[in-house]
Parts: sequence; structure tokens; C-alpha cells
Amino acid sequence: MSMRTWIAISLVAALAAPAVADTARADRPRPMQANQVEVGCDFIEIVATSGKDASVDGELKPLEKRLKRLKNWNQFKQASKTTKTLATKKPEKLKLKNFTATATLVEVVNKSQVRLNLELEDGKGKVVANQTQLVSAADWVITAYVQTNGDGYLLAASCK
Repeated sequence: MSMRTWIAISLVAALAAPAVADTARADRPRPMQANQVEVGCDFIEIVATSGKDASVDGELKPLEKRLKRLKNWNQFKQASKTTKTLATKKPEKLKLKNFTATATLVEVVNKSQVRLNLELEDGKGKVVANQTQLVSAADWVITAYVQTNGDGYLLAASCK
């Protein structure tokens, strides 16, 4: 074999070795990074409308004071509820009844507060709301989008 052939074989072997090593490690679970944190969060999807009589679903009692402050609507119905564990800076898709949302734990501010990004998408995949909010432990934040008919879809979030 010529010198060129040996150089080519050596080069291919050198370039392929890291790729083979990476595929061998890909099936192993990776440990969380030191700065990676997980937080449990509850999400409630709410349909908000305006009507003659004000009403708030019984399941929404923890949110009642906040919902009554929203002057656009006076009737609130829970559409769905889910709980997710969020890892720092890893977007988590939420499958809801009337729209889709993505929740991202931006950072842990201190022992009792996290910064949370909520992105709401309509049925066509268009982003209709995107908010980053500071969430205190066991408190609720609400992100909303108004439909063309004036009704609202709300997403309430609370993290522990």
C-alpha cells in the first residue's frame, strides 16, 4: 500500500472514532447538569366569556379573586387541568382542550420564586401570546388570548 492509502485510512479511523464513541453513549441516560433544576407546575386551561350572570366554576376557587379582576369576561369555565415537571430551559408542550401551549422554566430566582415562560398557540400553530412571568410558590399567574369573537382562552400556572 502506498503512503497516501495509509494516510487516508488513518484519517478515516481518526474521524470515525469519536462518532462511534458518541453513539455508544447516546443510549445511556445523561445525568442532570449541576445547574439543572426541576420544578413541578400545575396548569389550568380556562374558557372565559361574557354573559348576563357572572359565574366561576367550583374547580377555579383558588383563582376566583384573580379572575374577577379581568373586566373583559364574567363567566369562567375550567376546560382542562394538567401537571408537568419542568426542567430549566427545556420547553415542555402542554396538550390542552382548546389550544396548545409551551411552558419553559427560565430560571429559579430563589427558594420561593421561579421565572416561567408561557407561549400559547391557536389551532393553526400561530403564537398568540408569549409571556415570561415571575411565579411565587403556590401563587397563580394567568396568560390570556382573546379570540375574534371576544371570548378568551386563559392558561393559569402555579409552581411549587
